[in-house]
Formats: sequence, C-alpha cells, structure tokens
Amino acid sequence: MKLKIFLACAALTLGFSASARTYRPNIVIIETRAGLTSDSSMTSRSWQEELFPEGYRFVYAYGGSADALDGLSDMMSSEGYEITELSAYEGTRPLFARIRVETHDALYNTVSVLRQCGLYADALIILTSESGDTPYHDSWHIPMIVKLPSSRRSTLPRGSSVTDPVTTADIPPTVLHAAGIRRNGGDGESMLPLIRRKAKAWRHYVYFVNDEYIAVTDGRFKYIQPRNGGEELYNLLVDPYETDNIAGRRSILLNIMREAAKVR
Repeated sequence: MKLKIFLACAALTLGFSASARTYRPNIVIIETRAGLTSDSSMTSRSWQEELFPEGYRFVYAYGGSADALDGLSDMMSSEGYEITELSAYEGTRPLFARIRVETHDALYNTVSVLRQCGLYADALIILTSESGDTPYHDSWHIPMIVKLPSSRRSTLPRGSSVTDPVTTADIPPTVLHAAGIRRNGGDGESMLPLIRRKAKAWRHYVYFVNDEYIAVTDGRFKYIQPRNGGEELYNLLVDPYETDNIAGRRSILLNIMREAAKVR
C-alpha cells in the first residue's frame, strides 16, 4: 500500500514569527526509506531536479549517528517553531517538520503539497535518507539535497553539486544556523557555508566504524579495512560504484588513507 502524506493546507501564514524581529525560514526535513532515492532506484537525476530545481546536491553524503536529529524538535519548539510530523497547522509561528516517506509517490506528493500550501519557496528543505550498515556505495553513500529559502541566495549556481563529504550529523547545525539559533556544542557542522562558498575550511575525512569494517573517505578516495583482513581503496571520482580496488597500485595513497583511518 502506498503511503499517503497529508498536510493540512488552509490559510497558512507560517513564514514569520509574530514577535520575531528577524527572518525565520520554514524548515522541512524529508527522510526517505533507505534505498528509495539511491542511484539504483532511479537511473537518472531527473526526478531530483524536478522536485528540487533550486536544490544543492551533496555528492558525497554519508550517514552519521543514528540519533543525529534527536532533540532537534524540542530545541526548535523552544525557539517558537510549530512542530509537526505530518500536518502543517494554521498559525503565525514558523514551521519545523520532519516527514518520513516510504515511496516515490509519497515523496512527490509531499513536495507537491508544500508547494500548494505556499511553504515551498520560503522553506529550507533537506532531503536525506537512512544509511545502511556497510561502508560501500549503496549503503553509505546516501542522497542529501538542500534547498535554501528563496530569500537566501547563494553564489553557487542553483542545482550545483557539492563534493565535500558531509554526514547526517551536519543536519542539526545546518538547521540551527538557518534559523539563527545559537548552537551549544554537538557534532557536525553547518552546510550553509559550503553552499554559500564561504567555508574557510571543511573536514578532511568522514569515517565509518562498526564491528565488521573501518573506513574513511575524503570525498575523492575511500579506504576500507574489513576487520577479517585485507584492504580496499577506491577512486570515487572515476569509480563511484567502487568496482576497481586500486589498493595494490597506489601504495603512497594507500598509506595516507590507512594512517587517516588510524586517527579514528
């Protein structure tokens, strides 16, 4: 059965807080089922470009902590945002919504309703997905698209791809940054400077560690060390699906990535 997403859409005036002195965007996080938006489920990016023509795509986005978004709803609520899971309510406070979708139809319907309700243009929308339990492409390389509010323009052309490695742990700082809320510690970094091309420096590596693997990537190369032995090294720029293990042919690079993995 196809999951249907309903968002109440009456006379919504959620763009600004009645008492706020500064601009506050609506914020919508769309979390898809693992694999729903992977390259294997759609052979082209046409559906992404149709849904988010103004969005910025992070080519190397990786799943972070499973609880990366925990506590974010409470924080946004305390800052005067209207919190909702599946419905957008009438009111004067900005909207913060986390929407989980299971099918492509639900994804299309969600974006369509946001447009119909007048929430789309003035919203910061982050589309992401669950990640799997291995460091390989289909499991670890998850989609992440960020659409800025129309009033928050970037010097980066719309529809651009950002190759810097980011994780789901970067979502909370991004939301807080966009909402103008002071951040008190925590993991991750705001992705907005990357989009606005104002990031002075970004992290060098993203890590994956569990009982079976240790892995690290800088967005260009990925090093994987299965705990049962062996080493794998992939050039993601020319081999994004990780079919050609170059560990035996790039000894200097292999050593660099191996040392990077030890840091973790």
